[in-house]
Amino acid sequence: MAIGVLVAFTQHLIAIPVYPRRVQFINPRPENPSDFDAFFQCKVGFAGDYTEVVWPVSLLEMPLKSPDHVMRSMLDQQAQLLLKQVKNGEESIPGFQKALQESVGAGLPSLSEVARRLCVSTRTLQRRLQEQGSSFRDELEQVRVEMAKNCLQAGDLSLADIASFLAYNDQSAFIHAFKRVTGVSPAKYQRTKR
Repeated sequence: MAIGVLVAFTQHLIAIPVYPRRVQFINPRPENPSDFDAFFQCKVGFAGDYTEVVWPVSLLEMPLKSPDHVMRSMLDQQAQLLLKQVKNGEESIPGFQKALQESVGAGLPSLSEVARRLCVSTRTLQRRLQEQGSSFRDELEQVRVEMAKNCLQAGDLSLADIASFLAYNDQSAFIHAFKRVTGVSPAKYQRTKR
């Protein structure tokens, strides 16, 4: 039923009639398979390894009945951002940045802790970081500084509180690390972002 809804919805969106090239179900062959062929306007397979709908490639170029230009613009921007990240080698380890951020909130994480959260070996994580010209220490420092920037922009915490939250030994170590990465002190950064 869900596949039928998917096909009907796709046909509703497109300005001209369009039908799948092939439909396959994991379900066993029903008594009247010709009903399926008639609905989908193509040969329908049953008892397959997976359920799939194969559309003609030309479907990607077909106009929508009522396009949403605002949504298109937002999706285009998101796609460009994702392409830029891929080209720059960002987030080539899925979930890495998030795992680091969550781990920092609970204290200073180790490479093995983050690798365990990502369900990869420590060596694999190290190798992937090296492939993108980075290290765990560099990435951790970058995440801590980005989190510090968010705290500074919010303006709710003192420098000592931010240092403690981000697992720096003390406020001085936090200020030094922040300035090394950003080129400005936390106080100066905070003044320019208010």
